[in-house]
Amino acid sequence: SAYFLAQPELCSELVDLVRPTVSSTSASSFTVGESNSWNFGSAECSKRGDVRQNSILSLADSPVVPYVIRSLAIETLTALVARRDATGTLTSVAKQVNVLGELGVGKGQYLGLLPTLIRHSLAALNSFLLNDGSHDSSRADVTATETSDNIKVNEESCIDAGLELGLAFLKASKPPQLPLKDQEERALEFIDAVLTLTSAVVSVPSGTAALTDCGIIPALVSTIALDSQVIQNSPAHQSPFSKSSDSADVESYSDCLLKFISAQAIQIIEG
Repeated sequence: SAYFLAQPELCSELVDLVRPTVSSTSASSFTVGESNSWNFGSAECSKRGDVRQNSILSLADSPVVPYVIRSLAIETLTALVARRDATGTLTSVAKQVNVLGELGVGKGQYLGLLPTLIRHSLAALNSFLLNDGSHDSSRADVTATETSDNIKVNEESCIDAGLELGLAFLKASKPPQLPLKDQEERALEFIDAVLTLTSAVVSVPSGTAALTDCGIIPALVSTIALDSQVIQNSPAHQSPFSKSSDSADVESYSDCLLKFISAQAIQIIEG
């Protein structure tokens, strides 16, 4: 608390670490980068599947701020909002640094950071679940090694040797991608962190009114409804997430996270 009091601009800096997640630049950069990492000619990765993966994996990775730093920033903001004084309201530290204002939680702030982050995260999850309605059995858990093996350079399109060399250097300088299963888990953990922050904000009377005006209720309801629909319509309750071959019949960590996210959404609405 004393550190925040001595440096009130720290709250704004924490918010700036999360802001690139909902920026158009971040989303477009991830989509372009990922589209070059898949072999669109293979049966394992269709165009529909690539869009489906990008819808949620953009939350797990960012070309601007690493995932771990964004998660820690959200957890710090959650701790700042969740603390209460003797009267049950926000602490003097949270009021002084104007944490709700920095998060964009206020009347009429539809495009505030937190309302936008909630809608963006839940929309990505809904798109992921909706596009997985067919449960195509040909979808595989593509690891970073398998992905790199499937990458093929089209020699006819790479006429310029300098461009080809630049692309090769860019590929070599990028860190190896995590397995698809781990990326999905990261994305769900990020959504969980966003909803945890939302629960803390909703517990403040002014935060409840502000977020309700910003339209989070329809976003939460759609996620709950779509989750139930996917579970009911899936054959033998097949998981929409990637699984390793040795745990195909076991409920995965991603499945548990999805249930917890739905439970959090219900709790926020009831609160």
